[in-house]
Amino acid sequence: MKNLKNLVVHIAYKNKNQETVSVVEYPLEEFVDIMKSDMHRMITDVESLIYRMTQLPREEWPDDIWEAYIYIKHKLLDKAGDISRLPENLSLKE
Repeated sequence: MKNLKNLVVHIAYKNKNQETVSVVEYPLEEFVDIMKSDMHRMITDVESLIYRMTQLPREEWPDDIWEAYIYIKHKLLDKAGDISRLPENLSLKE
């Protein structure tokens, strides 16, 4: 899609009671970048969780934990890539 400048995403932020407290409009490309960064931060979150659970540095994780971490990491990276390519993959159905 050539003219992405006109595409926006509206995000409603809600409180714990599910009441809308604000609505923000992001250009599509900016929103996609935010989502991609969030996916990358999740990899660090998973790694931190494993560290807290095992109390071992990454180099010493048992093989089964390492394999599970790599599986999750690759899935998150694949989805982050899918998200980042979304603007170039959009088109209008004629």
